[in-house]
Amino acid sequence: MLSKSSFSEEENINRKPFHSIWEILTLTVSELLIIKLWYSNIYKTESKLYFAMLFIALALITTICITDIWEHIVSNRLLLIGLCLGLLIIGIYFLADMKTAVGFLTGAAIGFVFCLLCFGMVYLATKGGLGAGDVKLCVLLGLIMTDKFVVKTLLYACIVSALYSIFMLIRKKLDRHSSFPFVPFIYIGMAITIILG
Repeated sequence: MLSKSSFSEEENINRKPFHSIWEILTLTVSELLIIKLWYSNIYKTESKLYFAMLFIALALITTICITDIWEHIVSNRLLLIGLCLGLLIIGIYFLADMKTAVGFLTGAAIGFVFCLLCFGMVYLATKGGLGAGDVKLCVLLGLIMTDKFVVKTLLYACIVSALYSIFMLIRKKLDRHSSFPFVPFIYIGMAITIILG
């Protein structure tokens, strides 16, 4: 959701990397998720392409999550880097194993269209209540993670953000017009998806 940073511009400029407990926690959880992915059945049963793309998605969402907490913005540069890495890996696998790459591209197209339709409609319906960066990130994740993972990830993200909203409304920390960053909830949704398999 579109919102202003809860930190001043001076705090953002002068902050030290990995100084916040949220940054350290996010990075620690990401490392544990990478280990979980490595030892899971995904690595053994799915193609190496699928594993590589999940790794890129996890690295991308971790980085964007940390910046979104501080700056309340999803960097177009980070999205472009994620897109380029994804396309590069798909291209390499397309040359090495065309059958796997074509199967992956089918799932990627479904995930892309799903995210574009769902989050594009939410963006239009809320008149910018959901930030454009959040929509672009979800569409990119749909492309990188394919339909196998992205539907569960975004479903968990929406459920957790709804529970957070209800909790904060009850505590009167938010009102109906308040906003908060959505990327951390996407990160939590991805973590739940990886943990549950």
